[in-house]
Amino acid sequence: MISSDIGYQLRRAGLRVTAPRRSVLEWLGEHPHATVEQVRAGVAQALGSVSTQTVYDVLAACTAAGLVRRIEPAGHPARFERRARGQSPPRGVSCLRAHRRRGDLPHLPGARLGR
Repeated sequence: MISSDIGYQLRRAGLRVTAPRRSVLEWLGEHPHATVEQVRAGVAQALGSVSTQTVYDVLAACTAAGLVRRIEPAGHPARFERRARGQSPPRGVSCLRAHRRRGDLPHLPGARLGR
């Protein structure tokens, strides 16, 4: 994803374009289904440093704006992915099933897909 495209999406969603927001969205574009700690570690490499609280704040703002989807597997840390325009919720379900087939996640009855 091109950085200027991310800036446009942030502005269109009513969010300010900041280095942490841009970096989180860029990183999630390349690493879907990541936990907060994975996002923090990846973004820290790009920015030099970033706090876990900043990552939580960015993910919360971007989730509320519809730019990020939060996946909440029961009993496991939440995972996040970039939300593509026009993407329907069943795709998230099929992605979760693909992760289970590959062994990335255990079978998680009751896993909730968040916005």
